[in-house]
Amino acid sequence: GLSPELMGLLLELLGTYPSSPSVLWAADLFFTTVRQQETLRQDFLKEDILQGVFPHLQPNLSCPAGKVRLLTLRVLSSFKVELPEQEAGEDLSDTRESVFLSCLQAEETVPTVQQYRQ
Repeated sequence: GLSPELMGLLLELLGTYPSSPSVLWAADLFFTTVRQQETLRQDFLKEDILQGVFPHLQPNLSCPAGKVRLLTLRVLSSFKVELPEQEAGEDLSDTRESVFLSCLQAEETVPTVQQYRQ
């Protein structure tokens, strides 16, 4: 099963090989599994884990390889990011998405001429 030791190994691999598609794919599988199991979410999807892994993955967000960007965003979007409270008077939707989820949706959009024009 999923254990803290496996998580530690995965975080070590992400720190050492942050742009490796194989490591990113493994991290995506791990965090997707964690996200789907309620009991594991609070243990593995903590903000301090995101803060530890983000500096290693941040350069991937501007990587020319689309697969690396996509896998990186899938990993990062697994974490629940606490957004700042809205200021009074701002009329924004109550359903605020994670910035990583928004970027993931944009990355998953198939580029067509029509999409480009919009």
